[in-house]
Amino acid sequence: STQSTWDSEGLCCPQQTLHNMAYRSEEEELAALFPDTSRGSEDVLAEREIAEAQAAADAEHAREHAEYVQRYNEWLARHEEKMAAGEEDDEEPMEPPPAFALAVKPFLGAIKAPSNPPQINPNAPQKNLELQFVYGYRGKDCRKNLYYGANGHLAYFASGVGVVYDKATHTQQFFRQHTDDILCAALHPQRELIVTGQISDYSRNPFLAVWRISDPTRMVAKLEHGHQRGVLACSFNSNGTRVVSVGDDDNHSIIVWDWQRGAKLDEAKGDGNRILDIVCSPTTDDFVTVGVKHTKFWSLAGRLNGKRASFPAARPGAGAGAAAQQQTMLCAAYNSLNDVLIGAWSGEVYIFRGTALLHSLQVHQGPVYSIKADPDCIITGGKDQKLVIMDPMMKPVVSVNLTNVCPKSIDTCATSILVGTMTNDIVEIDRTTYAATRVLDTHFAELWGLATHGTLAATCGDDGTVRLWDTTSMHLVAKEWIGGIQNNGARAIAFNNAGTLLAIGTQSGTTFVVDAHTLQQVAQINRRTQQGLTKSSTPGIEEIKFSPNDQLLAIGGHDTKLFFFNTTTWREVGFTGMAMHSCVLHVDWARDSSCVVVNTQDYELLWFQPTGTQITSATSVRDMEYASWTCKLGWPVQGIWPGIDYSDVNSVARSPNGTIVATSDDFGEVKLFRWPCVQEKSRFVGSKGQGATPGGHCSHVTKVRWVNDNLLLSTGGLDASIFQWRVTP
Repeated sequence: STQSTWDSEGLCCPQQTLHNMAYRSEEEELAALFPDTSRGSEDVLAEREIAEAQAAADAEHAREHAEYVQRYNEWLARHEEKMAAGEEDDEEPMEPPPAFALAVKPFLGAIKAPSNPPQINPNAPQKNLELQFVYGYRGKDCRKNLYYGANGHLAYFASGVGVVYDKATHTQQFFRQHTDDILCAALHPQRELIVTGQISDYSRNPFLAVWRISDPTRMVAKLEHGHQRGVLACSFNSNGTRVVSVGDDDNHSIIVWDWQRGAKLDEAKGDGNRILDIVCSPTTDDFVTVGVKHTKFWSLAGRLNGKRASFPAARPGAGAGAAAQQQTMLCAAYNSLNDVLIGAWSGEVYIFRGTALLHSLQVHQGPVYSIKADPDCIITGGKDQKLVIMDPMMKPVVSVNLTNVCPKSIDTCATSILVGTMTNDIVEIDRTTYAATRVLDTHFAELWGLATHGTLAATCGDDGTVRLWDTTSMHLVAKEWIGGIQNNGARAIAFNNAGTLLAIGTQSGTTFVVDAHTLQQVAQINRRTQQGLTKSSTPGIEEIKFSPNDQLLAIGGHDTKLFFFNTTTWREVGFTGMAMHSCVLHVDWARDSSCVVVNTQDYELLWFQPTGTQITSATSVRDMEYASWTCKLGWPVQGIWPGIDYSDVNSVARSPNGTIVATSDDFGEVKLFRWPCVQEKSRFVGSKGQGATPGGHCSHVTKVRWVNDNLLLSTGGLDASIFQWRVTP
């Protein structure tokens, strides 16, 4: 055995995170490693129905309130006119409008139309959203989901999108027929087809889709009305005519499908314990399922009837006193002899013939996450961040150290080994030199921070990294740990208008200012120290913006205050005191840098001067022009709320030419409205629904930002992916 060490240059998996995993219980680590489908469709549907019903009731309440206010104001004008003329008013007096509507939604009282409002068009803009590139891959909690197609292209998934990547041209094609998060994938023996399974959507119908890698734009077959909650794992049989899958119901049911007819052929209970992998033999009708304290062997010949693994009292070759035991099994593969190789929690690989255990090998220190068995070699990947390459007789040949990277998916071609990692990276390793090339390098934790300048985009997230992307070449051009240390999560980021600086607001309350090209630190601002806040407070920063003249920086967050800093000295020049009652979410500067408009988590719509002085008259700023508009509350965006709760829209961005406003919400959708969007329930163009292809982000879309009038970026929270959209006529 020889050793090959790869210095990954910090492939974005904090060593501290991996170190902490050693102290997790098995249950805790399994929860972190595998998809969470506890978000049952019934619960999600009920939550959405309740939210929509409440939003509808609130909208009706607001309409009735507005009508009453209008009638009251008309009566009051008539009453005051009669009083001024000395006439007696015999009209029945009206009570002042009730105040509770403003207490629930205080921004309503601050919405004032401009003196000369533009023409309002509630129709959808004549635009389309076309997905151009996905900077993302789901490796953190999924496995065996990255493959070489017969044409040499890479096939994998991110969120609810199947991705086919052509390395030669650096372009992507997409399968977008899934309606919610994809959880698993399997490759056809001829490498031309792939099957993907998803979580249950709002229709309570988790299905599998078969599609071509050479033409992912259409679905070849849909396998539905079989599983509940979600599809955890799947596999093609030896000749590719059948698909077997595991559901996330209480019994983790096993279903056999004739995928060409879309028909369910057989079904059986799998186990009450969670099943983590299902693998078909490449030469026979056999298949195996493994999972939490679970190992079963099955056959497609006849009715489904799984046989449990047989463990002898002592494993041959394991040493005196070493007793065999069923444990959590994470992955499986068939070798050229049709023996079953199973990766165990202990770091061992078990070799079964039939249902009997032949022997085992200690291959990794810690769980074995993945196994790939080829006729000429066997490759395993483990928590110890090693890729172990063995000959067909399981004799180690090479151990490749993937520094700070845990391999979760392995595939091979004649010249390379393809590895998907726990940190959502895709790595290709040369089979001769074992040199590694990073194919895709993405975020691996919840993603909130997004800013653009020119063709560049900057992102930051809970993984503690800041990354710089070129949206023209669609490549990562720079990345650094925020503040030079790991585990420094951030959710707010902004370019200055000159494009020379980036400001990054962290969840610890510290702001780092870095060079916008090298990402090297220029300044550091800590509001807690300057304001004497205690460490028990939660001053995480949620919003940060440079003034249009680049002389000031506004920083707001969970301490309910907005601070203004001079960008030459980085000293504070003002803060808002106790004017706000909750977290600062959105800030936009006036074009002349004279003031800012602010949205808070309690639905406040407020204005402040850079000294921190509040502008209490909304009427006085009704004609103010703004350098950007990212606030989700205000006169220009009243029509972006089509029957959902105000908290469900996460981000807003006006296009550079001021004709379109983009929004992102908690339901995985990116929408385009005309600007301004004032009329209630204005029509829109969406990334889902209204005739659009459904696949895209599937959980909360945290941010949208324009690169130019024809290019839009969106970030997914839990999917940690960046989607690049072309906005076309």
